[in-house]
Amino acid sequence: MKKILTNSKFKDILAILFYIIFYLIVIYIITKNGKYLLASNVDFVSQHYLFPDYIRNLFYENHQILPSFAFNLGAGSNIYYLVYYGFLSPYTFLSFLFPSVPMIQFIIVLTSFIVLISTVMFYYYLRKNNYSHLISFLGGFSFLCATPIIFHSHRHVMFMNYFPFLILGFFGIDRYIEKNKSSLLILSIVLMILTSYYYSVAGLIVLYLLGLYKYVKKNDFNSFLKFMFKLAYKFIIGIFLSAILLLPVIYTLFGGRSSTTKSIDILYLLTPNIFMLHESYSMGLTIIPLISTIILLFIGKKESKLLSLAILLISVFPIFNFILNGLLYVNAKSLIPFIPLVLLNMCVFLELL
Repeated sequence: MKKILTNSKFKDILAILFYIIFYLIVIYIITKNGKYLLASNVDFVSQHYLFPDYIRNLFYENHQILPSFAFNLGAGSNIYYLVYYGFLSPYTFLSFLFPSVPMIQFIIVLTSFIVLISTVMFYYYLRKNNYSHLISFLGGFSFLCATPIIFHSHRHVMFMNYFPFLILGFFGIDRYIEKNKSSLLILSIVLMILTSYYYSVAGLIVLYLLGLYKYVKKNDFNSFLKFMFKLAYKFIIGIFLSAILLLPVIYTLFGGRSSTTKSIDILYLLTPNIFMLHESYSMGLTIIPLISTIILLFIGKKESKLLSLAILLISVFPIFNFILNGLLYVNAKSLIPFIPLVLLNMCVFLELL
């Protein structure tokens, strides 16, 4: 019995079971009197399953994966206006295989799997990087408890449905640095962009910062600049492979809409604001990751100092948030993809303790 309790795989199974049970308890509590499990009466019901359902029905009707026009939306609409809601998303393609399953039920079950799979993937990433079972468990649990994860799985699905592919990119970065193989990294970039072109911008920055962090951890700064360009080249390949979505979207955005940019006070953009601690429309983390990041900036190793500096600059100064939102507005929702990177930094700090 003692051997079983100390067995590494047994501890991993316990951690995963805890995540699942905890998640089910939370869902039971927050949906006890609800009509639908994980379906809010805000954008979820009015947008997040209706548009994918329309895309699926359009495919059944004309058998075209890349239609150019949506005839039944208003007086007709460019199909690429639906990219934000899942057009060309791997999840939408997956729904094509289940024609008898109502789309709202499909999305509800899917988002539950996304929450749990993302949490387990992050836990295994920490274990793969030789963090202890306890620290890996705390890292995974902190990810699961970050307010955007469960909250937006029933409020704004596209705020969090890219996380499995983003965390897959974490494994891809490690594989590229350790074995000089980039296929997994490029695949994760393509899938992330197809899932959410909006959040893929921050996601690409997260993966790039992770790559620099991992490289500095194993090497000195002599060939740092060369590695930066090599890594950027791999990212460009992934972006170009996603051009089937990106080019029409860029054309549609610039050709079909007038500018809605409001004047922003430059002083406000340069004034520090703790976006890391903002509620559900930001990273939604506790003060522990913030303290960890600040302390590692001063006492951490070179790679931790580099990562901590980048995290603090991006999450504290609104100008970076403004850029991530396409120069349209300041909204901390664009920082949600940084959750696993910040928590990775927190785990480094917990190791020091």
